[in-house]
Amino acid sequence: MAELPDFSDSDLWVIRATLSERYGKGVAIELADAELRPPHGTHSHPMPGRFLVGAEV
Repeated sequence: MAELPDFSDSDLWVIRATLSERYGKGVAIELADAELRPPHGTHSHPMPGRFLVGAEV
């Protein structure tokens, strides 16, 4: 499986705008590295990830 590219500036803008609309304020996000393994697979695949900091969900 080909490695997925990191989030682009446009991707990050969409994420921030969506979270701002959802929570009614700016929400800090942190970029992360993640690995995905298919349910019956034996190999993990690296991909970009993100998580929220201090969001009340």
